[in-house]
Amino acid sequence: MEKNQFQNGEIDQLVKVALESTDELSVPYQLADATIARLRKKILLKEMVTELAFKICIGLGSLGILAGAFILTGGQEFMEKILDFLRINKPVVLLFLTTSVVIIILDQILIRYINADEESASSPFAH
Repeated sequence: MEKNQFQNGEIDQLVKVALESTDELSVPYQLADATIARLRKKILLKEMVTELAFKICIGLGSLGILAGAFILTGGQEFMEKILDFLRINKPVVLLFLTTSVVIIILDQILIRYINADEESASSPFAH
């Protein structure tokens, strides 16, 4: 860490002292609005990525449980047929999976992230 970088507690104390030292400190509305909008988008993006990761884990876990149930109940022949089918049609399966991942990312993250700006701009509380 460089000398110029502060710890979070040091920054908080510095800001507190600066705010308490003057009563005439005013922040332009544009700066405050831009900062709030930026923080809101950052938090929204983090929430959406976490939600998507959670959904992917649930899907993969469900597939793992299903595969394990087939193997344990003697459905090994069925699993071998599925794996053979996937090996034979590898390019098509990869194309399908890639397309699915791109569509899910667009739907779950990008579109909602872009629409967040429009929703906050049309908010009755926006200046």
